[in-house]
Amino acid sequence: MQELLIPKLPTDAAALIAFTNEDLFPDESMNFVFGQASLVERVGVWSMNRLHDKRDPRKLLLRTLKVGVHETGHMFSIQHCTKYVCVFSGSNNLEETDWQPLDACPECAAKVCWITDCDPAERFAKLEKLTRKFGLSDEAELFERKRVAVADQ
Repeated sequence: MQELLIPKLPTDAAALIAFTNEDLFPDESMNFVFGQASLVERVGVWSMNRLHDKRDPRKLLLRTLKVGVHETGHMFSIQHCTKYVCVFSGSNNLEETDWQPLDACPECAAKVCWITDCDPAERFAKLEKLTRKFGLSDEAELFERKRVAVADQ
Protein backbone atom coordinates (compact mmCIF):
# COMPACT_ATOMS: atom_id res chain seq x y z
CA MET A 1 0.00 0.00 0.00
CA GLN A 2 2.80 2.39 0.91
CA GLU A 3 4.84 1.82 -2.24
CA LEU A 4 2.15 1.24 -4.86
CA LEU A 5 -1.18 2.72 -3.83
CA ILE A 6 -0.42 5.91 -1.92
CA PRO A 7 1.66 7.38 -4.78
CA LYS A 8 -1.14 6.52 -7.27
CA LEU A 9 -3.99 8.01 -5.19
CA PRO A 10 -5.37 10.88 -7.30
CA THR A 11 -5.71 14.14 -5.41
CA ASP A 12 -9.43 14.30 -6.25
CA ALA A 13 -10.17 10.67 -5.29
CA ALA A 14 -12.13 9.70 -2.20
CA ALA A 15 -10.07 6.50 -1.93
CA LEU A 16 -8.16 3.92 -3.94
CA ILE A 17 -8.65 0.19 -3.45
CA ALA A 18 -6.93 -2.63 -5.28
CA PHE A 19 -7.60 -6.31 -5.36
CA THR A 20 -5.42 -9.26 -6.17
CA ASN A 21 -5.51 -13.03 -6.57
CA GLU A 22 -2.43 -13.37 -4.36
CA ASP A 23 -2.50 -13.95 -0.61
CA LEU A 24 -1.79 -10.93 1.56
CA PHE A 25 0.62 -11.16 4.49
CA PRO A 26 0.90 -7.83 6.35
CA ASP A 27 4.06 -9.01 8.09
CA GLU A 28 6.03 -12.21 8.56
CA SER A 29 4.43 -12.99 11.91
CA MET A 30 0.87 -13.03 10.53
CA ASN A 31 -1.13 -15.59 8.67
CA PHE A 32 -2.87 -14.37 5.50
CA VAL A 33 -5.53 -11.66 5.67
CA PHE A 34 -8.51 -11.17 3.37
CA GLY A 35 -7.72 -7.49 3.06
CA GLN A 36 -5.97 -4.54 4.59
CA ALA A 37 -6.59 -0.83 4.45
CA SER A 38 -5.15 2.29 5.98
CA LEU A 39 -7.37 4.15 8.43
CA VAL A 40 -5.73 7.45 7.46
CA GLU A 41 -4.23 7.19 3.95
CA ARG A 42 -7.48 6.27 2.10
CA VAL A 43 -5.94 3.24 0.36
CA GLY A 44 -6.57 -0.47 0.70
CA VAL A 45 -6.26 -3.85 -0.92
CA TRP A 46 -8.10 -7.14 -0.72
CA SER A 47 -7.33 -10.61 -1.95
CA MET A 48 -9.75 -12.81 -3.82
CA ASN A 49 -7.45 -15.82 -3.49
CA ARG A 50 -9.29 -17.59 -0.67
CA LEU A 51 -12.81 -16.32 -1.37
CA HIS A 52 -13.71 -18.74 -4.15
CA ASP A 53 -16.21 -21.55 -3.79
CA LYS A 54 -16.44 -23.46 -7.06
CA ARG A 55 -19.75 -24.97 -6.01
CA ASP A 56 -21.45 -21.67 -5.17
CA PRO A 57 -20.80 -18.51 -7.25
CA ARG A 58 -23.26 -16.60 -5.02
CA LYS A 59 -20.96 -17.24 -2.06
CA LEU A 60 -17.99 -15.81 -3.98
CA LEU A 61 -20.00 -12.68 -4.79
CA LEU A 62 -21.11 -12.19 -1.17
CA ARG A 63 -17.61 -12.77 0.19
CA THR A 64 -16.14 -10.34 -2.33
CA LEU A 65 -18.69 -7.68 -1.48
CA LYS A 66 -18.24 -8.14 2.27
CA VAL A 67 -14.45 -7.86 2.12
CA GLY A 68 -14.67 -4.89 -0.25
CA VAL A 69 -17.17 -3.06 1.96
CA HIS A 70 -15.14 -3.87 5.07
CA GLU A 71 -11.86 -2.58 3.63
CA THR A 72 -13.54 0.48 2.11
CA GLY A 73 -14.90 1.30 5.55
CA HIS A 74 -11.37 1.21 6.93
CA MET A 75 -10.28 3.65 4.22
CA PHE A 76 -12.86 6.06 5.65
CA SER A 77 -11.55 5.56 9.21
CA ILE A 78 -14.16 3.03 10.37
CA GLN A 79 -12.48 0.63 12.77
CA HIS A 80 -13.55 -2.94 13.55
CA CYS A 81 -16.98 -3.19 15.13
CA THR A 82 -16.89 -5.07 18.43
CA LYS A 83 -20.43 -4.37 19.64
CA TYR A 84 -22.53 -6.12 17.00
CA VAL A 85 -22.43 -8.68 14.21
CA CYS A 86 -21.52 -6.32 11.41
CA VAL A 87 -19.74 -6.16 8.06
CA PHE A 88 -17.11 -4.14 9.93
CA SER A 89 -16.44 -6.90 12.46
CA GLY A 90 -13.09 -8.60 12.10
CA SER A 91 -12.98 -11.89 10.22
CA ASN A 92 -10.26 -14.52 10.58
CA ASN A 93 -11.67 -17.26 8.35
CA LEU A 94 -14.27 -17.91 5.67
CA GLU A 95 -16.82 -19.24 8.15
CA GLU A 96 -16.76 -15.91 9.98
CA THR A 97 -17.00 -14.01 6.70
CA ASP A 98 -19.95 -16.13 5.59
CA TRP A 99 -21.69 -15.66 8.93
CA GLN A 100 -21.40 -11.88 8.92
CA PRO A 101 -24.03 -9.75 7.19
CA LEU A 102 -23.39 -7.71 4.08
CA ASP A 103 -24.53 -4.57 5.89
CA ALA A 104 -23.28 -2.54 8.82
CA CYS A 105 -24.88 -2.58 12.25
CA PRO A 106 -26.98 0.49 13.14
CA GLU A 107 -24.03 2.24 14.80
CA CYS A 108 -21.64 1.65 11.90
CA ALA A 109 -24.37 2.44 9.34
CA ALA A 110 -24.74 5.83 11.05
CA LYS A 111 -20.98 6.33 10.66
CA VAL A 112 -21.21 5.48 6.95
CA CYS A 113 -24.06 7.96 6.47
CA TRP A 114 -22.20 10.68 8.38
CA ILE A 115 -18.94 10.12 6.48
CA THR A 116 -20.64 10.04 3.08
CA ASP A 117 -23.33 12.62 3.90
CA CYS A 118 -26.07 10.31 2.65
CA ASP A 119 -29.65 9.81 3.71
CA PRO A 120 -30.13 6.36 5.34
CA ALA A 121 -33.32 5.60 3.38
CA GLU A 122 -31.60 6.54 0.12
CA ARG A 123 -28.60 4.36 1.05
CA PHE A 124 -30.83 1.36 1.74
CA ALA A 125 -32.76 1.94 -1.51
CA LYS A 126 -29.51 1.90 -3.50
CA LEU A 127 -28.29 -1.22 -1.69
CA GLU A 128 -31.64 -2.91 -2.31
CA LYS A 129 -31.42 -2.11 -6.03
CA LEU A 130 -27.82 -3.35 -6.27
CA THR A 131 -28.48 -6.63 -4.46
CA ARG A 132 -31.60 -7.31 -6.55
CA LYS A 133 -29.57 -6.67 -9.72
CA PHE A 134 -27.10 -9.38 -8.71
CA GLY A 135 -29.74 -11.87 -7.60
CA LEU A 136 -29.10 -11.53 -3.86
CA SER A 137 -32.78 -11.64 -2.97
CA ASP A 138 -32.38 -12.30 0.77
CA GLU A 139 -30.08 -9.30 1.14
CA ALA A 140 -32.37 -7.17 -1.06
CA GLU A 141 -35.36 -7.98 1.12
CA LEU A 142 -33.41 -7.02 4.23
CA PHE A 143 -32.35 -3.70 2.68
CA GLU A 144 -35.97 -3.10 1.66
CA ARG A 145 -37.16 -3.67 5.26
CA LYS A 146 -34.45 -1.34 6.55
CA ARG A 147 -35.39 1.32 3.97
CA VAL A 148 -39.04 1.17 5.00
CA ALA A 149 -38.11 1.32 8.69
CA VAL A 150 -35.94 4.43 8.40
CA ALA A 151 -38.23 6.16 5.90
CA ASP A 152 -40.85 6.43 8.62
CA GLN A 153 -38.42 8.29 10.93
